[in-house]
Amino acid sequence: MYLYSAGRYGADLPGVCVSGLQGEPPITKEDGASLKILAQTSNYTNVDIASAEIVETVIANAGITVDWQLVDDNNYADSVGSMLTTGAVDADIVLLPDQDPNQTYIKSGMFVALDNYFSVMPTFPNGWM
Repeated sequence: MYLYSAGRYGADLPGVCVSGLQGEPPITKEDGASLKILAQTSNYTNVDIASAEIVETVIANAGITVDWQLVDDNNYADSVGSMLTTGAVDADIVLLPDQDPNQTYIKSGMFVALDNYFSVMPTFPNGWM
């Protein structure tokens, strides 16, 4: 799993992972904390990720707000691939448009491996990946 580093949380994840929370929500003590998430719309007409009950529950329990940037799933790979290539992504979390078989996105420096931050992420289970 990789977290897009748009400058807000890339270096030390300030305000997102607070030690001492021990798995209890919220995930931050920072008032007004938010994340920008770039993802694709569902290919099912009756599903909207931004308003799905389980997603809303997770976000509410996390104590954050989410700014969804949803791209149509029919052209997600082309749209987001182009955005990543040009550096035109303004999101904290990005659903990669493919499995990145050549590690083009990973090697670009725009992403940070989350396992590097397990020591400051007490609520994220080690070995989960």
